[in-house]
Amino acid sequence: LQHDFFLNFYSIYALNHISLKEGEFSIWNIFGIIFPMDTFVLMYKILLDYFGTDINYILYFLGKAQVMGMVDVQRKLFGVRKDQEVLNNITQQAELIGMGNLKVINFKKEGLLVVNNLNSQFCKRYIKLFGHHNDSINYFLTGCLTGLAQSLCNKNMVGIEMVCIMQKKIVCRIEIKGKEEWDVNVDFIKNHFPKTIINKNILEKHL
Repeated sequence: LQHDFFLNFYSIYALNHISLKEGEFSIWNIFGIIFPMDTFVLMYKILLDYFGTDINYILYFLGKAQVMGMVDVQRKLFGVRKDQEVLNNITQQAELIGMGNLKVINFKKEGLLVVNNLNSQFCKRYIKLFGHHNDSINYFLTGCLTGLAQSLCNKNMVGIEMVCIMQKKIVCRIEIKGKEEWDVNVDFIKNHFPKTIINKNILEKHL
């Protein structure tokens, strides 16, 4: 299988990489399930109300671990080596499954990735159902992009959503850089710095 098709994820339809048969849905032999966006929003709201903000960091580390595994598969199984190809592949895949219109604003191999989400339906549906929120909610996507950055930069990276349309901004902006490069003396950074509340080693064994 050539890896060139990763350069345009929409070609998977023509290449029959989506399978729908006997009640099973799969994409590239990864089995999944499709829900309306409102279902995910309601699930998140219920978990947030029940568990508090701990759920944000669970979603963050889950996204981070999953995408690090995805990058590993692309490189080992499909032979994708160039960082720019991996970056394009993952952001296009995120768009394909409805995570938003992602635009890379800045990427530096030394340890920086900045991404704007120009169309977060997750946020828009949350606003429609529950109104604006004084905080960001894209923790899963932030974790996914952090896992991507960590794989590309080969260093411990931390991602924070600096701006969100939940706060009546025009875009959601996620910034990822080395863990030691964040100024945790700044209140906003300190309050949004990911808290390790799960055993990441155990989590990663199952992904």
